[in-house]
Amino acid sequence: MGMTLLVACAIGLALNIGQILFDSRSQSAEIDDSVASLLSMMREPATEAVYNIDDRLARRVLDGVFRFEGIVGAELMVGATETLARERRTPVASPFRFLTAALFGDRREYRIDLRAESGERVGSLRLELDTFPPGRAFLMRAAVVLGLGMLNAALLAVLLRPCSTCS
Repeated sequence: MGMTLLVACAIGLALNIGQILFDSRSQSAEIDDSVASLLSMMREPATEAVYNIDDRLARRVLDGVFRFEGIVGAELMVGATETLARERRTPVASPFRFLTAALFGDRREYRIDLRAESGERVGSLRLELDTFPPGRAFLMRAAVVLGLGMLNAALLAVLLRPCSTCS
């Protein structure tokens, strides 16, 4: 019985890890899509703040950006070199951070150019994302998949074990 249980658990573990790695690709794309939506939503007010060099509007844009979970840095630039507004916050501390860093990278940077109606580039909006907060829900799902998969493999091994009195 011991060998049957060991083999079933090893196969179950391999299959569950494969599913988790496959799902991590979807989660990674979902993270990028979420930030792309945020950047799209902030493009117009950020462009207005940069074009008019409006510190108050720039601050409101960054406040809006920081409502998105995981953003740890944001910078609104006028032209290529002048910072209109910049903000940073400390990333969330967690002993599981190494897992999201391995799956999604520790941090991701995103940047969009801001253009006036004429098409002229007037500045940029740069965001820095800590992957742990958006990856935390994925880790919870992965733990459930792994736990239930191992339980399934163990139960199946027990049910399929050779019967010594049956032969």
